[in-house]
Amino acid sequence: MPTLHKSFAFLVLLVVLTIIEEVFVGLFHQQSVAASLGELTGAKLYETLAGYIIMLLALIPYIARGVLDEALGEGRLTRIFLSIGGGLLRHPAPLRPDRARLEPHLAAG
Repeated sequence: MPTLHKSFAFLVLLVVLTIIEEVFVGLFHQQSVAASLGELTGAKLYETLAGYIIMLLALIPYIARGVLDEALGEGRLTRIFLSIGGGLLRHPAPLRPDRARLEPHLAAG
């Protein structure tokens, strides 16, 4: 399942859990279900939507890391990030110019 599909699926799950939470908080404070949900959709609608967008923006890299780890092989991405010098791409030692090979070019110029 692509990263964005999984991210949106988790976002829907989080939205549903947020709605359930608001209903329970409202019931705890002796409010009706409609009054509880009115707090999410009333004057705070834009704030609620902004929160959902932030949730989505946090979910995308989280899900992408899982998808990438699955594509590379279980645990390989973690080993790449946590190992020193044992990553997917081994970086060679920094290139140091050989002074003897450069001398003729430096003298000519």
